[in-house]
Amino acid sequence: MSEIIQPGTVVFAGAGPGAVDLVTLRCRQAVGEAEVIVYAGSLVNPEILQWRQGGCALHDSASLSLPEVIDIMVSAAKGGRKVLRLHTGDASMYGAITEQMNALDAAGIDYQVVPGVSSVFAAAAALKAELTLPGVSQSVILGRRAGRTPVPERESISSLAVHRTTMALFLSVADMDGLVAELLAGGYPPETAVAVVYRATWPDERIVRGTLENISRMVKRAGIGRQAMILVGDVLKRQGELSRLYDPEFSHGYRRGRQDRAEKGGTALLTALPPVEELFGGSVAVYALTAAGCRLAGRLVRDLPGASGFLSRRGAGEVEVPGCTVFPPGEFSRVVEENWERYDGHVFIMAAGIVMRRLSPLLRDKTVDPAVVVGDEKGRFAVSLLSGHIGGANRLARQVARCAGGEAVITTATDVQGLTAFDELAGRLGWSIENPEMIKVFNSLLLARQSIGVSCPPELFQRFFAVDDCLFHCSAGELSAGGEGFQGLVIVDGKPGTVFDQVPVLKIRRPRLVLGIGCRRGASEEEINTAATNALALLGCNISQVCRLASIEVKRDEEGLLAFADSCGCPLVFYDAAQLERVPVPTPSRKVLATVGSPSVCEAAALLAGGGKLLLPKQVCGRVTVAVAAEKDG
Repeated sequence: MSEIIQPGTVVFAGAGPGAVDLVTLRCRQAVGEAEVIVYAGSLVNPEILQWRQGGCALHDSASLSLPEVIDIMVSAAKGGRKVLRLHTGDASMYGAITEQMNALDAAGIDYQVVPGVSSVFAAAAALKAELTLPGVSQSVILGRRAGRTPVPERESISSLAVHRTTMALFLSVADMDGLVAELLAGGYPPETAVAVVYRATWPDERIVRGTLENISRMVKRAGIGRQAMILVGDVLKRQGELSRLYDPEFSHGYRRGRQDRAEKGGTALLTALPPVEELFGGSVAVYALTAAGCRLAGRLVRDLPGASGFLSRRGAGEVEVPGCTVFPPGEFSRVVEENWERYDGHVFIMAAGIVMRRLSPLLRDKTVDPAVVVGDEKGRFAVSLLSGHIGGANRLARQVARCAGGEAVITTATDVQGLTAFDELAGRLGWSIENPEMIKVFNSLLLARQSIGVSCPPELFQRFFAVDDCLFHCSAGELSAGGEGFQGLVIVDGKPGTVFDQVPVLKIRRPRLVLGIGCRRGASEEEINTAATNALALLGCNISQVCRLASIEVKRDEEGLLAFADSCGCPLVFYDAAQLERVPVPTPSRKVLATVGSPSVCEAAALLAGGGKLLLPKQVCGRVTVAVAAEKDG
């Protein structure tokens, strides 16, 4: 094995988070070779230093200034000795090695860097947590709160928290109250999961778990004031979506998935919308007949946003289930018929045959029928039965499966092939398809990987269509030429009456939008405008498509909100807390309920003012919350 440290040189090495068996083999070899070691005091496990050779000089840098550290390393290296600068964790994170390397450059001393295991990964391992979960967070921010060492304003905790991704915070546990305040100001909800790991992998390791609402007092009670890693984010709840990496249907460079489209000469693609659009977003009726089915229905009503239960007296017995109505035996068909057009989705915990026989007289067309999902009473499967795309049954089935701890059964061809059908896209975003008879034609073109031109604003194409290699942005010139060169044309918000003879056309129209807005006292017009713009951008929209703003009555005198409404020229309506409280929403908040008397402001206000479905649930941006709903028949 070649030497790690050459005579007259310096090696910077990360000694890992603490446990001696987490030191890399390269670092261990360097410790054994070194003739001079400058180590980071008590942060380095003393057992690691026992690997040094006899006669090796040790220097604890905890009591040394930078010039003193540099003098030791330069003098030893110029004397032809092998020097090791031993840091904790990985030296590249808050190791202050740049200033040391610059000094060695000035002195003409050569050096190398050996990576180490960072405390962020040791903490994640201690928590048995994955920092990136599909549908929850796909990014990790490593940072710290400003202290004696300042941070740039653009990197303040509140600025970084706007992204609401996983955060790993070093050197920040000393002021948990201040840290929590900044995280909340940046947009994390109070119920966000947080964990503090003190001295990860050391024998005295301690873990404190909580939420932003209680973590500060829990850390104080534990007496932790230093040497702790803080992880923030709902990845800690371990409730994300399944990864596609090992999905048997998914192909990659080392494995071909079942029925891989590459066998047909195409490429295996996965086109998916962001998880925020996976919400069903409408009202749901849940039905059950048996005792076991009624128990599961009660759980679904509790966990599914906007759900109401309808239980047979024979199954429910005399037990009252919150949010559920009990009907007499023999009244099932009547109850379903009365609810059919009242609810956006229907979940039946019973045999599919029973459901189909009851629903057959009610069915009209997949473009107008509500979503229907059927599940077994043990919660093992949630089957998307009717209106999978426009009605949203596929999305509802996934939500039911997550709540019940089972598996969603989706049989629509585009979904099986990992594609987002045009009517599914429209259903998620509240768009209307003006010629629904063409849906089948265009989904067939999509499945056959035929080239399809999409006429829409460029930013909309990049947001929702550019993920698939058979979809191409159609320029104004290509549109004027009748879509020549494409096998089909998708036209978004086209001019009424336009006729195309050369290729089939799918006409899509986006709805007018309603913004529900909540804000803290004193939020400025600029803050509200930024929050609204960011929320609309998630839908590929802008403020010109908004027809109405809505909020809670107590905000009627909020100057920033009034100024924002005036600047965008939209009417602003207000609802009292009692009106808002009656609206089922996806993300109610106990804190908001305690503050204003309703568990929701922006979502409930958007739904009341729009009358249509919720397109975007609550988005938090600093001191402002925004939700987006479609105007009914807008």
